[in-house]
Amino acid sequence: MLVGLVLALSGLILWQTAYWVRQFATADMRERKAHTLNLVIENLHGALAKFQYQPSLLAKRATFRNALDYYATTTLIDAASRELEKINFLSGALDMFIMNGAGIVIASSNWATEQSYRGQNFGKAPYFRAALQGRLGRHFAVDDASEPHAIGYFFAYPVRRDGTIVGAIVIKLHIERLAARWLAPDHETLVVDQDGIIFMSSRADWRFRSLKKLPPNAQKRIRQSKKYGDRSLASLPVSWNDARDQVTFHGEKDTTSLLLQKDILSAGWRVLILARLDDIDQRQTIALAVASFMLVSLILLAAFAHQRRLRLRERMLLQAAAQSVLESDVAERTRDLTEANAHLRQEISDRRRAETELKKTQDELVQATKMAALGQMSAGLSHELNQPLAAIRSYSDNARAFLERANLDPVRTNLASISELTDRMARIIRNLRVYARNEPMDIRPTSVGRALDEALALLAERLKSSGTSIHKDMPDDDIMVDGGEVRLQQIFVNVISNAIDAMKEAPEKRLEISVEDHDEHITVLIHDTGPGLPHTKMNDIFDPFFSTKEVGEGMGLGLSISYGIIKQFGGSIVARNHADGGAEFCVTLKRSLGNRKAAE
Repeated sequence: MLVGLVLALSGLILWQTAYWVRQFATADMRERKAHTLNLVIENLHGALAKFQYQPSLLAKRATFRNALDYYATTTLIDAASRELEKINFLSGALDMFIMNGAGIVIASSNWATEQSYRGQNFGKAPYFRAALQGRLGRHFAVDDASEPHAIGYFFAYPVRRDGTIVGAIVIKLHIERLAARWLAPDHETLVVDQDGIIFMSSRADWRFRSLKKLPPNAQKRIRQSKKYGDRSLASLPVSWNDARDQVTFHGEKDTTSLLLQKDILSAGWRVLILARLDDIDQRQTIALAVASFMLVSLILLAAFAHQRRLRLRERMLLQAAAQSVLESDVAERTRDLTEANAHLRQEISDRRRAETELKKTQDELVQATKMAALGQMSAGLSHELNQPLAAIRSYSDNARAFLERANLDPVRTNLASISELTDRMARIIRNLRVYARNEPMDIRPTSVGRALDEALALLAERLKSSGTSIHKDMPDDDIMVDGGEVRLQQIFVNVISNAIDAMKEAPEKRLEISVEDHDEHITVLIHDTGPGLPHTKMNDIFDPFFSTKEVGEGMGLGLSISYGIIKQFGGSIVARNHADGGAEFCVTLKRSLGNRKAAE
């Protein structure tokens, strides 16, 4: 039942984590893509608005009105074409031309090219018919003549002489060039007309395709208008989920995208952004991995605590049994002494010998129990992992806070720090296991300064919360010693942690750390302003399970483990009371051979 309850609770936590992370990530993506959608619409508005009022201004120029005169000479028409060519070049439009009342082009900006519009009849064009009705004509269509598959957008305005409409001036644009600016790795941008036909897209293979299958009457109307030439306008293989604003594209592998859309009423268009959900899936996967790791860690810690309690109970039962046997032996000997008055002297000698054996047996039992507990508890795993676990807790809390603010950069930094700490915890467990089994350790050149800095960084929160100030006296050059980075860092963490605890009640909390270079060896001095070490216990300070702290505040393994690691490094550690008060730990390490040669 307990296992089932744990599994059900873990599943619920993981499901809620996945749900809320996806909700937050979707909301964040929707906000970012909505901003992108507004930028695209403003871009289109700006491109059209730049030329929207130019036809009405040009229609008032005398040169163009004169060119529409029935008796206009070739000279007047050529002058109008040259002026259109000049204005077209300065404005950046594709082409400009003037049409008479019959829809025939009489002057154009491209009059000197092979693609000249002069003499062509565009009388059936919707923009020209709108201009003849006295209003601004707007129309877009595929312009296969000048550039295959390009979208031409036309503005037309009537030209009046004596209040009568005698023709129209037309400005032609190519808005297809704007689509090149919309390329993005995580979304696609589409512009569709009122029939749902895509005429602009960041993907070229989607152009001139419809979002949904067109009914027969719509297909007929579009073909008759020649708006898209003779193209088939096949529909995209998509399905729509309007409730969740999602679109699924069907192919070799179905892909689902988030849909954002907005209408451009003035042009009769609709702009769509299809944002891929890959980033949301990735963020959800990372969140599930982190949550799974934390759940597994908590379950393992609970299992470890339960196992430790069982071992403690077993040890107490063994001690009670041994004590019962000893008491039985003493009682038996006492009875023998009472019954054998004639042999009183011999019995007294036997009793003294029994008491000596009892003390020796008790001492051996205590030592054996200490070594058994050291192996059972994996060489003080809970003590050695206390600080990295606290750091992981802090990083994960910060990551959750930043995630709620949709601030991803600190989240990525915190998750990277958690990954580094887990690697470091794995190395710590391996090193503690080696120490417990007396296995040989891999000794390599290690930076003293970096190990000290990492230990202080790991204990930064404790130093800050306890109000402890740090004073370091370090050589300018980086010093390398024989050891291991994680194990050397753990030595400093243990010593500094004990110093912080020792200064709990001190009026001034100051930790002085200095490194002395003695050529063949390096000495690290760590001095605190606490009450110092009791003189009567100075020889026991590095014994396993020895502690001066209150019951429940420590297991007494930190200095013992540090002592063993330093011995395997070929160094030593000494504890003493400082002349100015407080305790001082002196850690002596062998200087690395490569570093020593460099110094020479």
